[in-house]
Amino acid sequence: MQNLKFTLLLFLGLFVSGESLMAQCSFSANSGGFDYAVNINDLSVDNVIYTQAGSTCNVNIVVGYDISIITNGVQPSWWSPQDMDVLQGNFNCVGGSGASFFNLPNIGGQGTATSATFSYANTQCSNVVLDCPITLQIGGPGGLSDNGPCGNLINVVLPVELTEFVYKETGANQIEVRWETEQEENMDYYILEGSTDLNSWQEISQHKAQNSERVTTYYQDVHRLSQKQYLRLKMIDVEGKIQYSKVITVSKSNQASLALHPNPVLNELQIIGANASDIKIINSVGLLMVVPVLTKSSLNVSGLPTGLYFVRSINGGQQAIQFFKK
Repeated sequence: MQNLKFTLLLFLGLFVSGESLMAQCSFSANSGGFDYAVNINDLSVDNVIYTQAGSTCNVNIVVGYDISIITNGVQPSWWSPQDMDVLQGNFNCVGGSGASFFNLPNIGGQGTATSATFSYANTQCSNVVLDCPITLQIGGPGGLSDNGPCGNLINVVLPVELTEFVYKETGANQIEVRWETEQEENMDYYILEGSTDLNSWQEISQHKAQNSERVTTYYQDVHRLSQKQYLRLKMIDVEGKIQYSKVITVSKSNQASLALHPNPVLNELQIIGANASDIKIINSVGLLMVVPVLTKSSLNVSGLPTGLYFVRSINGGQQAIQFFKK
């Protein structure tokens, strides 16, 4: 019987509660008289796809890989990499519904693979914290089969401490996102990302890291959507290592309906449901009228000619309402 030996090295970066996980593992199996090696030079988590289905959160992990096939010694003429039947990894996420596999090519190369779906029952996706050790499975000719854990998971923490990631309302359809860091060292930049479905994420803004040992605060104004939206922070150090923050949920805008008082008005027009500085006034023939802002909630319309006018918020989301200037 021939001797067959497999050696596999696996490196994984998985974003877990603001930390990355790196694992290293090797497997050997004897089934012949030669050595055969699969080196996974890089295996990284490119994205995590969340899908809310009622009270269940479904998750898929998109994995990027770079695999080299190495043949050691003199191999039998019948052997080729394709003869290995199975090369796959499994995420064994704590609290999930079970192992979720992702297939890897037994001929090597670069690309991406998406894991099978695993689920968290009675959980909102925005509350899911991934803790996903990995096992690797191999199989080949002569009944070759082996699987097991990929060694010890090692917490790899970026050189920064994210102490706060929050938002607050600043206008009718506007929020301010703020995050604070401490002990920044060798960080490169931050990317604020937004999503409406926890699946597809878009870049909102980039911020260069200040690399200060003291508390550093970053700000970004974000347009508040009429539907629920999600925000996360992508943090990158100078070596290109990546971590994601927790996901924060911004509830859909439920601002009060725009209203005016008094109506008809002579001098001061009170604005209800929006900031006065976010209001535009249009006359009956469609011309934009510029009037002084008195306070956060009032406009001076004393200089307008008598007649009918329309008011609309510059942030949209409201139908124009009319008032009469005495």
